[in-house]
Amino acid sequence: MGGTRTVARNVLKVHFINVGQADSILIQQGKNAMLIDGGTIFNATTVVDYIKAQGITKLNYVVGTHLHDDHLGGLSSVIWNFKVGKVFLPRASYMIPELIAMRIAMFFQGLIPVYPALGQTFPFGKATFTFLSKLGKYSSGMDQDTINNNSLVIKMKYGKNTFLFTADASELAEADMIAPGNGRDLRSDVMKIGHHGSSTSTTEPFLDAVNPRYAVLTASNDMWSLLPAKVVMDRFQAKKIPIYRTDESGTIILTSDGENIRFNCNPGSYKSRSYDYR
Repeated sequence: MGGTRTVARNVLKVHFINVGQADSILIQQGKNAMLIDGGTIFNATTVVDYIKAQGITKLNYVVGTHLHDDHLGGLSSVIWNFKVGKVFLPRASYMIPELIAMRIAMFFQGLIPVYPALGQTFPFGKATFTFLSKLGKYSSGMDQDTINNNSLVIKMKYGKNTFLFTADASELAEADMIAPGNGRDLRSDVMKIGHHGSSTSTTEPFLDAVNPRYAVLTASNDMWSLLPAKVVMDRFQAKKIPIYRTDESGTIILTSDGENIRFNCNPGSYKSRSYDYR
């Protein structure tokens, strides 16, 4: 009933699906489900099959955080395969193939993109989530840093627990979010490490502002991967923040009852693959 298999009504589950050096995060609360990013086009079957394996047929929300193929690639397949309530996207004055594929799927499914405003909050069962990034501030260029800085950054609150999903937001966006007087509370129990552990993200002032109890890294164990960067891993190790890693543990599932957070695996290592890779 309700278009999805209901998880325990007083539980929030977050699945960091193992899609290599890409992002796809499935969140469930009661009968509600949402997806943040869909990996690359090559991950589309993995993502769709994983969501179906949870008994989900409806996604209340789908979020495409920014215009890179390792985040948008699988979302067109998701939109074709599930009933979707709302699709959130960043504003852009240009198209990439993955966004075109998404927009085609959205058109045939009768969906119009929602461009969330800074501070806008949405209900998600017994949880809420808020958009913290200042969209469109960093021009409409197509260079990697500009696209990353225009990422949709989301904070979710469930009971006393909080979760920060940073996408690939980089130094400029992080500096803006922690600027004095902006009123944004970044403190979170769980932080998704920005940009797969790249040195462009998770600056020390930003990490201090978030002050997470736990961190999750979405990365690849391929031999040619150069992420995460040592400079970033060293920051977490110095603060003794445990990191759960998809490159070491596969798909990571955390469960929250609003007070306590449990993971399906043990914390990973602080191992890096380069010192300062962007």
